[in-house]
Amino acid sequence: MDQLREDSYVETSKLMMHVNAMSMVLIPYIYGDDRRFMAGILLAAAAAYATHLALAMRRISLRAYQLKTFVAAYYVITILCIWSGQLAGSSETHQRLMTVGQITLFACYCDRTVHIPGQVALALAQILQLAASRGWQGISANVVVTPLLTALILTFCLVVLENTLKEGLAAQFRGTDAESLVASFRTMLRGLCDADLLLDESLTIVDDHDLLSGLLGRKESLTGQAFADLLLQDTEEQERFQKFIGRPNVSMGTSQASTPPCLRVSLRRRSPFQRVGADLFHVRVPRLYGCAGAYHLMALKLDPDAEVGEEDEQVGPVSSSEASFLRPASFASLDGLDLDGPPSPISDRAKGSFLEALQTFSELSFKVERRVNPRVISMHFNFMRSQADAQSVNRPQVVE
Repeated sequence: MDQLREDSYVETSKLMMHVNAMSMVLIPYIYGDDRRFMAGILLAAAAAYATHLALAMRRISLRAYQLKTFVAAYYVITILCIWSGQLAGSSETHQRLMTVGQITLFACYCDRTVHIPGQVALALAQILQLAASRGWQGISANVVVTPLLTALILTFCLVVLENTLKEGLAAQFRGTDAESLVASFRTMLRGLCDADLLLDESLTIVDDHDLLSGLLGRKESLTGQAFADLLLQDTEEQERFQKFIGRPNVSMGTSQASTPPCLRVSLRRRSPFQRVGADLFHVRVPRLYGCAGAYHLMALKLDPDAEVGEEDEQVGPVSSSEASFLRPASFASLDGLDLDGPPSPISDRAKGSFLEALQTFSELSFKVERRVNPRVISMHFNFMRSQADAQSVNRPQVVE
């Protein structure tokens, strides 16, 4: 806060030097009837002009405690000028100039520890000066209340201004800390996961560092795209993601020792029929970049066989007439299947157990070699949530 006061005073000195120069021109016209008062005001204005000129030209630099002494000296000089000016103390023009000068000083140097005692001292000095010039019998309640009320209003403005500056400075520090924390955390994630993403409140990718786009075989950047567009264009897949991202979970900065939630997702490559299985980890980052809601930090761990090879780079777009996906439920019976030749010994021993297992899958995909008799390289399963009355399927049934 002290550094902010020092920097702001240097900037405002560039304007205050012109205000002081203008006041030196107007003072003889306003306080010409009282020579001593006019001399004191001119001396104070000249000293303020010289100080602000030196600060604006970077000839001198004042620390926070030196600025506090400078402001305290302003109050002392002003009080002395009030006591020396017997006639100007009650002038309406004088009161207005005093108020404008104090408000300007608040804007230049905002510190309640010096301004509040100074305001109280100024109000008491004005009341005592009027009492000395008129006598206590000639002072009305209005004369006493006016300086006190003015000091109270100015003090209120000072407190509001200082609190606003402190809140703005604290928010700036919080924002800087959050950005640094997120950047460091994402750097660490690159050594543990395949890719990391930062999503805004509307689930739009803010920055992906081109890691995920390279893994998905995309040449264009993913920044600015909706993350839902990268998922498999399936209603159930999209609903699972929306439920996962919408529920409350672990946030950065909390003291909870729980691990971030994970969701199994299917990402699309350039072709809508090429998919990549991945584990998606999600952490909320509240109030990042000053947003009202929360940003979303995601880490993705792709399947080991999901790297883009030369064959994937050469594969062109596949039309819907050449390839299509069927729901596992469509394999629940043998109707409509074209079976050429007798079943193999392995499928004969299975006796339909694989078809029973298919009823428990919401998604089933195979990665096979590109040859006449392809060999299965990997399989990707998504299981449906089991019901109480559903028959459980064990792993041997699936492998069989």
